[in-house]
Amino acid sequence: MKVSEFAETNRLKVTRDECGDAIIAGKQGQLYPYTESEMGVMFMPQTKTDSYGRWCPKVWGNFKRAAAAIGMVLTQDGDSEGCLSFDPLHKEQVKLAVKIAGVRVRKTLSRSGGRLWRPHWRQPGVRGSKIWSQNLV
Repeated sequence: MKVSEFAETNRLKVTRDECGDAIIAGKQGQLYPYTESEMGVMFMPQTKTDSYGRWCPKVWGNFKRAAAAIGMVLTQDGDSEGCLSFDPLHKEQVKLAVKIAGVRVRKTLSRSGGRLWRPHWRQPGVRGSKIWSQNLV
């Protein structure tokens, strides 16, 4: 599966890395094509000051155990970083891979208009309106 097809089906944004390869970048890693039928996820959390990454072996260990439980394959294992391969058609594996890399999923638009869907209590002006204050009194 191509990165563009995978990104479109899962509402993700495709970017290019330094080499010009298509990837899906996240806050603490990236999703990339591993083979023709598999995708890979890299976990490598970075800080603003340290380009080598943040030391967090407990987080990486928890992600490794969760990935092994649902059938993801460990391809590289470091002390606090590593890579996993997964099937892009397996929904549980995709959900965990997006969480591992810290990728933001695009929001869906409502069917009625072009607005983002929000619950009624998050609509602007509902809480500050006169109707709201009259119900409290």
